[in-house]
Amino acid sequence: MLFLLNGKIILEPLPDDPYSILDKIIKEPYKEEIDEKKAEEMLLKNACR
Repeated sequence: MLFLLNGKIILEPLPDDPYSILDKIIKEPYKEEIDEKKAEEMLLKNACR
């Protein structure tokens, strides 16, 4: 991961399991078969605006 902090570029390694971090942040488990379809539908719906 790369980000800027107080004018300095910070480089951190990616977590071993990024989906577990996502689960902790949004407090909802990630289910690829469901969430990927929802994301695709949202993108298709909003991409033509």
